[in-house]
Amino acid sequence: MRLAMAILADAANVREGMLNVLSAGVSEMWRKDFPAPFGAVLPLLIELDQKDDFEVLVVEAHLMHRGEDGKDGQIATLSGQIKRQGEPGPTTNVPSVLGWGDVMLPEPGEYYVRVNVGGVVWTDVPFRVHKLPQGG
Repeated sequence: MRLAMAILADAANVREGMLNVLSAGVSEMWRKDFPAPFGAVLPLLIELDQKDDFEVLVVEAHLMHRGEDGKDGQIATLSGQIKRQGEPGPTTNVPSVLGWGDVMLPEPGEYYVRVNVGGVVWTDVPFRVHKLPQGG
């Protein structure tokens, strides 16, 4: 198993086994007021091979904020399940999209999404949030 892609985007969906992503690569966000809506989704592409043995694979994403003191605080957690369907082939790409709904960002600063697949942390997706200047 391999996490082939984890990225922040404006929107994404899965249709007929394909991952459709709009405006991917979000790394900077500008918000007028705080708390502010997160307003991004997390498209994932998980690559499985025939050696991967599971019935249900749990995918988790933890939205984290790095405080001015350097300590990380968790804002929200999302989780989803991938169920094995059919016989595993040599390589299978499994697309998924985790949406954050109405999660709010408390303040400007450094953030990241920690992606955990099958109980293993695979990557962190960092981004920064800025306050729009007055009149912006």
